[in-house]
Amino acid sequence: MAIKNIIKLLFPLFILTSCGGNKIEENKDRVMHNYSVYNDGVQFDASLWNNPAYKNEESKDKDEFIKAIYIRSDYIDTESYAFAYLGYPEVKKDKYPAVLLLHGGGGTAYYEWVKEWNKRGYIALAIDLEGHTPKDSGTLGSAPNDLYEKSPYLAPHNQNLADENEDLSKTWLYYACKTAIIGNSFLHNLDKVDKNKIGVCGVSWGGFITSIITGYDDRFAFSLPIYCTVGQEDSGTPIGEYIKSHPTFKVFDKIEPLLEINTPLHYFVSGKDKFANPFKASNFILDMKNSGMSVYPDLLHSQFHATALTDPYIYADRILANYKEIKLDLSNDKVIINTESGLKINSINLYTTDENIPSTSTRWLEEELTLDKDNSCSFTLDSDTSYYYVSILDEKGVITSSKVLKL
Repeated sequence: MAIKNIIKLLFPLFILTSCGGNKIEENKDRVMHNYSVYNDGVQFDASLWNNPAYKNEESKDKDEFIKAIYIRSDYIDTESYAFAYLGYPEVKKDKYPAVLLLHGGGGTAYYEWVKEWNKRGYIALAIDLEGHTPKDSGTLGSAPNDLYEKSPYLAPHNQNLADENEDLSKTWLYYACKTAIIGNSFLHNLDKVDKNKIGVCGVSWGGFITSIITGYDDRFAFSLPIYCTVGQEDSGTPIGEYIKSHPTFKVFDKIEPLLEINTPLHYFVSGKDKFANPFKASNFILDMKNSGMSVYPDLLHSQFHATALTDPYIYADRILANYKEIKLDLSNDKVIINTESGLKINSINLYTTDENIPSTSTRWLEEELTLDKDNSCSFTLDSDTSYYYVSILDEKGVITSSKVLKL
C-alpha cells in the first residue's frame, strides 16, 4: 500500500528527505538495503522500508526538544498509527547519530529514555508497540494503569503470544516487529540524522524484538538488546515457554538471521533474571560476526534498571567509532583476552554458581583473577560449579564478558 506523507513539519529540525532504490547508502564496506535481507523466516513486506506518514500530537509534547507524534503503522488493512516520542539534543549540529528505542512488555514510549539518549548527542525515537499512549503523568517508574491509556488508533495488544490462532500478520508480535522497522524507516528519512549512524536498543520483550529485526533490517549501525534476545526455545524463560506453547511463533525465534548479519550487536543480560538465560544466549551471540556481551550478576529486570545502565550508551558510541570489541576466549580453566581497543583493563573477575539459571535467586561468587604476560588468566573450578563466566572491567568502568559456560 502506498503511503502518503501528511501533516506539517514538527519544527525546523524535522525536514524529511526521501530515499529510493534498493541500495540506499554505502560507506566503505557497509551496504544497507530497502528490503528484508533474510527470507527464510518472517515475511516482511518491502513497503515497511518506505518513508512513513506521521501526525503531530502537540498536546503530549514534553518540551521544545521532545515532541509527541503518531507514526503510521496500519493494522488489519486499516489505517492506524503508533505513538512515539521524538527527541533532539539541545546542542545544535548539522547531523546527529540516532537510536530507535523499543520498550518492554506492558510498557510504552518513555520520554525519559529519549532524554537520556538526547543528552548523549543522539536523536532518539521511542515508539509504542502495544497500542498504548502515555499518560501525561506517566514515568519510568509508573505502574501500567498510571503509565498509559489505550491508543485512539487500532493496534493489537501483547498477549504473550496467546494470539497464535490469528493469521501471523494480525498477531501482536508481527505488528510490533513491523512497527519497529517502520520506526527505523522514519529515522532514516529525517534530514538531521546521519543515516550511517542509526542504532536500535530494546528492553525485555523489546530486546527480543530488537534481536529479531536486526536480522532482517541491515540499516542499523548498532543493535543493543537488553535482558532478552532470540534463541529462547528450551531456554527455561517465560518467553521460551510461550514459544513452546505457541509454536507458530518459532519463526520469530530463529538465530540464523543474526549469524548472517554484519550489524554490530552487543547484548546486556542479567545473571539473576528468570526472563533471560545468559548461557543459552551467549553461545550463539558471541558466534556472530560482530558481537559482544556484558553480564551483570545481580541486575534487576525492569525498564527503569535497564535505562539506568550506562554501558549501552557507551557501547553505542564505541561501535560508531569503530571500536574493536574485547574478546574473552573461555575454556575449562583458562581465559585468553584479546583486545585491539587499547583500553586499560582495571580488573578481571571469574563468576561461578552452583545453582540453576535462569532464576531470580541465583547467587554468583566472584573471584578476581591475575593477568599473565600472555594476556591469559588461569583458575580452578569447584566440582559443584554449574555455570561460570569471566568479565573484565575496563578503565571507563564498562563490563565486557565471555560466554557463560556450563561445567
